[in-house]
Amino acid sequence: MTNENKDGNTEESGNTGESRIMEESRIMARNAEGNMENYDGRPCVAAMDLGTNSNRLLIADTAGNAVYRDVKHVALGEGLAESGKFCWRATERAICSFMDFAEMLKLYNVRRYRAIATAACRMSTNTAAFRAEVKRTSGVDIEVISEYEEARLTLLGARLNAQAGKKYLLVYDLGGGSTEVTLATNAATPEILATVSVPLGARNATEMFGLANYNEAGAKALEEAVLKYLEPFFAQTAGIDYHGQAALVATSSTPLRLVSLIKKMPKYDKFASDGVTVATADLDRVIGEILPLSYAKRAESVYIGPQRAKIFVAALVIFRTIFRALGEAELTASLKSAQEAIVAELAAEEDTGDAAGALLPAAEERSSLGEPAELSANEPEEDTAGVLLPAAEERSSLGEPAELSANEPEEDTAGVLLPAAEECAENRVKTGVETKTEAGLWQN
Repeated sequence: MTNENKDGNTEESGNTGESRIMEESRIMARNAEGNMENYDGRPCVAAMDLGTNSNRLLIADTAGNAVYRDVKHVALGEGLAESGKFCWRATERAICSFMDFAEMLKLYNVRRYRAIATAACRMSTNTAAFRAEVKRTSGVDIEVISEYEEARLTLLGARLNAQAGKKYLLVYDLGGGSTEVTLATNAATPEILATVSVPLGARNATEMFGLANYNEAGAKALEEAVLKYLEPFFAQTAGIDYHGQAALVATSSTPLRLVSLIKKMPKYDKFASDGVTVATADLDRVIGEILPLSYAKRAESVYIGPQRAKIFVAALVIFRTIFRALGEAELTASLKSAQEAIVAELAAEEDTGDAAGALLPAAEERSSLGEPAELSANEPEEDTAGVLLPAAEERSSLGEPAELSANEPEEDTAGVLLPAAEECAENRVKTGVETKTEAGLWQN
């Protein structure tokens, strides 16, 4: 069994890896919102957003009204900063979350979906193998999106919470493995004026800078690194006088948690905090109060909790560094992000009958905000049929999908009714049955 010590680190207590993955799967954070009793069988669309720390599902009807929402703590980026690839436990958690989500797609009559993956899948060397395994076990096709597309979707979702009357929109999304910062016009069809992706998020920064608990040296090094990555953004915006004329919107759970605390809500309430605007001076104050706390104290907090407490110090340092650098007096916390943008686009296509059955918007829609035609070497490329391909460099080096890791068990779940996530993990590790997959992913 895996136990946490007072510092939030893990210790083995004699049990096998099998016990560990089962235990981890049982504590996967689940925040499902939806009621089948009130669902009338109408067609739906869905968005899945796999990040470095969480996997999120949003199902909406074709009018864009949310009918079901779920989030699972999968920690896909566990150990990624050190090894450069996904570990077995992390992929098991993520695969099980997609198997669970696939069941909900059936229950809610989802006709079209888009499943995106962001920083962790852009960074890992075994992403191709992981995607193939998700497809085999759950039927879900994962699309690894570029940094620009991630910023575009986040912008469109966050704009729903932008303050009216502001000329510009400043959005930043603090993830587990990267943080996107974007300046755009505050219009119905925003024009992106500048964007940058900082390759640091709550999870990988915790590992890279030793910030499981606060220490001045690690925090200072992280702050300096973030500011260095922001330099291109400020170079792009040097001629734009946006100060005082921009609605600053921050997505992710970090600002939502801080707003819950500032507003003295009984506990963390992401729905009540969504769209709430607070002074950045108040954010600075509460962050200064939280940072010195021990892991145990953070874990006890009704605004943080044991899972988030492990990576919250790094999240706060990154979050504070960016809003200080942007220099705005107020900030709006937003639950609405990339998922809302995806379901809105899919619902619009359903309404117009455009490209029925496609997983992606039409190419001209995706490039309407000026997405560069050429992606970087580490970003995925897309063929004209809409099928996502690994980056050319990755394809040539792999030949065929790389192994997730050697000597890891796998159970052939083909044709088996998809169980809940905790049952999925337990069943997949229990037998260790060798599976001869086309990609040769797993070996005993």
